[in-house]
Amino acid sequence: PLALWLAVGSVPAGILGAWAVKLVKASYGSAMDSVLYTSIGAALVLVGGLIVVRHFLRTEEARDCGSVMTSGRRKAATVALGAAAGLLIGFTSVGSGTVIGLFLILFYPLATRRIVGTDIFHATILLAVVALAQLRLGNVEPWMVASLLLGSVPGVVMGSQLTAVAPTRLLRLALAAVLVLSGLALFGKA
Repeated sequence: PLALWLAVGSVPAGILGAWAVKLVKASYGSAMDSVLYTSIGAALVLVGGLIVVRHFLRTEEARDCGSVMTSGRRKAATVALGAAAGLLIGFTSVGSGTVIGLFLILFYPLATRRIVGTDIFHATILLAVVALAQLRLGNVEPWMVASLLLGSVPGVVMGSQLTAVAPTRLLRLALAAVLVLSGLALFGKA
């Protein structure tokens, strides 16, 4: 239920974020790249910072109080969180796992395995819809998607095997550093 309440907010906001790319292109013309570089850079720095925050949280403790969607207030907050994440992801394509995962850790008393499962289930719904919106709006280069899949699928398999033996905290900090530095480099490119 938590993933579905997130999707109530994130799916329409994700479509809005994809549509916003088209509006930026119409409004800024050739300066669109600068706007998008700045937006993506800011999102990368935000996500890198959130990973550092997450690094210092005690997320390994098992917590699980069953269903967390009991009050109308909690449902409304979950929809709002989903909407904010959906807009960010639809516009920049940055942050699904980290942003949603961090907020699930902070605000929902769930075991880590349930946080991961909820986050992945929600991301599947959101990214499928936003990908179709981006494709419909003409923002997708099919050859690039194919190239990325050719490299990323084997990379995910190798990375998942490496994460089984590498220290998790070190990997998180390395990822945070890469994201922050990438975001800063995009600011320079903008």
